[in-house]
Amino acid sequence: MKRLLAAVVFSLSYVGVTIAYLLNVTSGPFADDVGWVRMSRAAMEHGWTRVWYDAFGSVFFRPFNIALIVQSLAADSWAVAHGAALAVHSLLAFAVGLLAVRIFPGQRSRWLGVAVACTFYVHQANTTAILQIDTLSQCTSDFFSVIALLAAVAYASSGVRWAIISGFAAILALLGKEGGVSTPLVVVVTVLLLSHRTVRLRKVGNILLIQIMAGAAYLLWRLNVQNLVPVPEQVRARYSFDIGFGTLRNLGQFVFVEAVPWNSASLVWNGRVYEWAIGIALGASVALVTGLGWKRLIRDEPRSKVLITWLTAVFLIWCTPFVFLVKVSEQEVYRLSAIIALMMCFGCWAYLRSARARMAVPALVVWCAWISVSGVASIQKAVLLRHNASVANEMLEEAATALGDVSTTESVWVFVTPSRPPTQHYSILYIPEPDLRSRALAGLDWYLRKPNLKVEHLLPGEEPPETSLESPRLRKLRANIVEGSAELIP
Repeated sequence: MKRLLAAVVFSLSYVGVTIAYLLNVTSGPFADDVGWVRMSRAAMEHGWTRVWYDAFGSVFFRPFNIALIVQSLAADSWAVAHGAALAVHSLLAFAVGLLAVRIFPGQRSRWLGVAVACTFYVHQANTTAILQIDTLSQCTSDFFSVIALLAAVAYASSGVRWAIISGFAAILALLGKEGGVSTPLVVVVTVLLLSHRTVRLRKVGNILLIQIMAGAAYLLWRLNVQNLVPVPEQVRARYSFDIGFGTLRNLGQFVFVEAVPWNSASLVWNGRVYEWAIGIALGASVALVTGLGWKRLIRDEPRSKVLITWLTAVFLIWCTPFVFLVKVSEQEVYRLSAIIALMMCFGCWAYLRSARARMAVPALVVWCAWISVSGVASIQKAVLLRHNASVANEMLEEAATALGDVSTTESVWVFVTPSRPPTQHYSILYIPEPDLRSRALAGLDWYLRKPNLKVEHLLPGEEPPETSLESPRLRKLRANIVEGSAELIP
């Protein structure tokens, strides 16, 4: 009966989140997405294969991102990129469930695998990594990171082919996003902790060699990438490293986002205090149940000590590259959700599998409540992301209508009003609507389907460049980003 109730709750959450994701499948670009669209336009002009060795004037080299956007542009549908991200997320949830079945001590249960997969799938911190075009790299990179981890677990008790698979997966994780740099270390630590003592040294030596080769292959690849540019001065602070109180704050932020549902910046701005009260209460409750469950698990299965050590080590290693950044993003917790799902589900399952445990029913209630609220938060975030894309698209439509026929136009000057630019808040989810409209205008060349159109985006106080062009080769547009309107300047 307990398992049936949990299965119903998990299934409903899974279906609800999936529907929300599918409703976003055609959502277009906004905010940082526009830059990736422009680079992908350049990739289409030079040939699709160039994405694997050209950064197209970016500070990052993320070929999976550009490759998926190129395919979406070619198909004239964002469903290609979003569909691929959703497919990757589904496969990753399956891999996390498979990992749970493989490593849970004392008993293998398919139902446990399904529960872990659903817990990861609906986690409220995963939404942005799946549904925003700018973060496709996070989704793909973390997928290969978890595959490398799964292969390392298999190699700890099996043949060398799994070590080779982990090496290839590590390269792909690094190609997906720079944060994949911690994947080789996680693989080595996994083999060190989970392999048998009699073969530990040999296996660690083999896996270390393979991961060093994987890292060297990626470094050689990266060094030969064309058109990589330095980080601009105005955004350099965000990618600078800092050691101090901020480091502990960032680590706490990762733990908080993973444990507490209803916690994103978007919901903070909603000002719904009751959501925070419920989220923190559920986070504390699930942490308590999980801790007590692990205490019981370690008592019944002594080798669980190694397992909890391994899970903690993986969590810390995976978040370390981001902990030292001045600012962190919610998308960076995506693969950490896999580890939290394992920790939480193993602790709760320790009670559920025993019919006589007094904590079984409370553990089930807490677990199901956490899943339900996290699923609702994921749906809310999906709705907000769709709203963001809609606001940006409406601004572009207004600008295109005001410009009219641009067949003979070579350059467009967009004068942004009002006189003061909007206040910016760095967040994947919550972006003020004026800022969304302002940044959307940088994508006019893509929206008007005229790649050679030169668009000058002039914020208040900026002077236009000198030019000899006159109308209709030059058009001037005044865009009110507060009202969402645009008009042609005579």
